[in-house]
Amino acid sequence: MPTKHLVRCYGCGYEFNLTVRAQNTFCPKCRIKLDLIDYTIDSEWGDALRTAGCIRITPTGVVKSGELLASDVVLEGRIEGGRVEAVHRLELRAGAVFQEKDILAQDLLVASGVSVEFQRDFRCRDLDIRGAVSGSIRAAGRVTIHAAGLMKGRLQARQLVVEEGGGLVGDFAVRAEESA
Repeated sequence: MPTKHLVRCYGCGYEFNLTVRAQNTFCPKCRIKLDLIDYTIDSEWGDALRTAGCIRITPTGVVKSGELLASDVVLEGRIEGGRVEAVHRLELRAGAVFQEKDILAQDLLVASGVSVEFQRDFRCRDLDIRGAVSGSIRAAGRVTIHAAGLMKGRLQARQLVVEEGGGLVGDFAVRAEESA
């Protein structure tokens, strides 16, 4: 049986499966042409880029300007200007340098060994903490704090999972509904 690939349209947000690996396709709902290629940024970047694939910003990659939009974004480099949006998941790895206003993600993964401090309320759907996160977080879905992961500050989520060895310090609320 062929492998299925989940694609999320960056135009309308519609999700669908593809059973072939292609470089582009059309969204069955809004009919825009979708780029499905995975990109790697390993030097200075200053253009707009949209893909339903993945964008990886390596440790030598620097986003100077432009808007990057992808299904998944892996950030190991720097964002000095512009905006990076992950329609699905943003993964922060060691070496990631950014300002909160420059990133937007539905789901956030903070890798092991990474420490992130949010100065403002950060909102996401799901949050996966393997490193350290501090600040105020509002998650509409699940927050998972893995062994050796640490969340310090204020946390509001629908579901909270803390693995043995994970830490949670501060105020937290687990609610079925997100309050204003």
